[in-house]
Amino acid sequence: MFYVVNVKSKPILGLKGCLELKLIERIDAIECSKISKNELIKQYKDVFTGTGEFPDEPYHITLKDNAIPVIHPPRRVPQALQPKLKETLDKLEKEKIVSKVNKPTDWVQSLVIVEKPNGNLRLCLDPRDLNKVIKREHYQIPSADDIISRLEGKKIFSVVDLKDGFWHVPLDEVSSEICTFNTPFGKYKFNKMPFGIASAPETFQKRNQKLFGDIEGVEIYFDDIIVAGNDEASHDAIMSKVLERARSVNIKFNPDKLQYRVSEVKYVGQIISKSGIKPDPDHIKAIVEMPTPKSKTEVRRLLGMINFLSKFIPNVSKVTAPLREIIHENVEFNWGKEQEMSFENIKELLTKTPILKVFSANDEIVIQCDSSKDGLGSCLIQKGQPVSFVSRSLTKSEKNYAQIEKELLAIVFSFEKYHNFVYGRKVIVQSDHRPLMAIVKKPMHKISSRMQRMVLKLLKYDFEINYVPGTQMFLADTLSRAFPVNETVNDDPEMLNIVHAISKHLPMSEKRIMQFKRETELDPELQIVVKYIQEGWPQSCKKVDNSVKLYYKVKNGLYINEGLLFMNEKLIVPYSLRRDMLQLIHEAHFGIEKCKRRAREIMYWPGMNSDIENEVSQCGICEKFKKANSKEPLKPHTVPFRPFEKIGVDIMDFGNVSYLIVMDYYSKWMEIIELANKCADEVITKLKSIFSRFGVPNTVISDNIPFNSYIYKKFANDWDFNYAFISPHYSPSNGMVERAVGIAKRYYEKGKGR
Repeated sequence: MFYVVNVKSKPILGLKGCLELKLIERIDAIECSKISKNELIKQYKDVFTGTGEFPDEPYHITLKDNAIPVIHPPRRVPQALQPKLKETLDKLEKEKIVSKVNKPTDWVQSLVIVEKPNGNLRLCLDPRDLNKVIKREHYQIPSADDIISRLEGKKIFSVVDLKDGFWHVPLDEVSSEICTFNTPFGKYKFNKMPFGIASAPETFQKRNQKLFGDIEGVEIYFDDIIVAGNDEASHDAIMSKVLERARSVNIKFNPDKLQYRVSEVKYVGQIISKSGIKPDPDHIKAIVEMPTPKSKTEVRRLLGMINFLSKFIPNVSKVTAPLREIIHENVEFNWGKEQEMSFENIKELLTKTPILKVFSANDEIVIQCDSSKDGLGSCLIQKGQPVSFVSRSLTKSEKNYAQIEKELLAIVFSFEKYHNFVYGRKVIVQSDHRPLMAIVKKPMHKISSRMQRMVLKLLKYDFEINYVPGTQMFLADTLSRAFPVNETVNDDPEMLNIVHAISKHLPMSEKRIMQFKRETELDPELQIVVKYIQEGWPQSCKKVDNSVKLYYKVKNGLYINEGLLFMNEKLIVPYSLRRDMLQLIHEAHFGIEKCKRRAREIMYWPGMNSDIENEVSQCGICEKFKKANSKEPLKPHTVPFRPFEKIGVDIMDFGNVSYLIVMDYYSKWMEIIELANKCADEVITKLKSIFSRFGVPNTVISDNIPFNSYIYKKFANDWDFNYAFISPHYSPSNGMVERAVGIAKRYYEKGKGR
């Protein structure tokens, strides 16, 4: 008889010696070695690398019969992001995710750029207009009950996630053109299903189900494939089938999201393990860890929540009696043993049936969510009963958000927590913040970067927001003010990245930024605004401090970022710096409207427009060179489709110096370049420099000399652009450039003060 033991001492005989002495005889050998997660990824490196594609026919986006195409105007992209955007577009074009569009299309979407914490860019569409007219397939999404019942009794689990899930769905040519979008470098289109398309979830589920649904022991929920086995051997066999199938049809999985050989897995609000099915404790944590009320107000709020659920609570009056005793006006607040016992009983009742409902895929889904000055609270409700409670505190940076951003954050928080319940299903969101109903419908470029990021996170969900007065938001309101106090909450890296990006892209020096921070701290009015942002604005303008009432109408856009105060990403100027800012705005002696546009891009204070009007109207130099308006004969040009498609060029003389003036017909962008002389060689050298930055135009319009020379015509032929000459006796036919010359001369004259 032999004993196999695990000891650290050195054996007298090893395996080889025992075999040679015939002490043991090897009859059969079974190799049984567990492969680790990293070894699995290495073994199937091709499956965990790159971008895959479903082998089905390209998907066709079907539009409703009454669909009217929408063309969104181009959005400005910060100069600092443009090189990175071009690099990203080139990479996606190389991977055949996107391709250039060189013809007119009926649909043009707006591009939304998300800067990731690692510095990379994620490109998204704003497809809300398109989504309104898409005919959905309404493929049946599997219910949680069905999937959970099939997973019950399994002991070993793995979860694989399709990498860049929607990009696995190729689009046909018509659908690809529908997903055309604008960039500073021309139009592009998505060749794969872009993020946010209304029909994407059900289309993805259908194709994923078709591909892997026939493998026994596999359950599919959108981009998650769950592998479940009765033991390690059966699990590994199923896992091998899934990976081999993926390899054979070019499906790619995300190595970072792989859960491999785990004994329990969270799924649609339940924890599934070899021990059975149990509720996810995260869905009752908000109640279990609710802090003890510290005042009559907090007790009243708790009782309001209990009253809302009273029809599901047996003997509710008896249970809450000790709490009701201490909220009367003539009674001193005293939290004793009876109140503590009542509070614990209430928490226990709220986390069990019949109060806590089991989620049903067939019942209407309602999310009630709210934000207080310190926390977020949310409850998922079906048929008036809570299914899940969640809450958390706000981080330090989140407390400085504008109130509307906090309320939108509460919705994002809710959907992230309830993702497995709500994804692919219609949801009603109840909020006591009415402006949210308009914000989620606004074009992306009209909301702040932070709200853009939050709206993008919500694009994959099908929901509508209903306004409910705060007095009826018992569940969410209570949870948002009674969140777990010992829980550590970290900032979302992507949201934190926006905070830093706002300051990073400010067009001012570090010294000037520090000056703004210092003067903001010393400005008594702005400090009142800061207090209102952090603690909440009064419900009525009448209750607002008189000195800051002008800020009340823009209160939803006000927030604090690294010691600076902003209104929708425009820096609020302290009173002490407004004189300096007015002088800087008018430094180049632009007219009133151009000064206003220039200021509105980066700064704000109440009454800024009228202050600018006064500054310009009192300027002596502007008055001296003020130009009388005159009518010009109309010589219309065809409107180009993209920047730098058609340009006009001319030569301006000022003083003893000649300048090359270039004007883009699409964007009205103007370039002024000093020339050493007026020879064709010099002009061509400068044009090459411009073309290297903006690309070669299709057409260049100019007067004759030196543009009608042989060397210039050869340059046009070699660089493949068309040239057109204006009549030498009628310069207004190149009115765009003539106007640019006039503007340039006035700037130079004003700069010299003559």
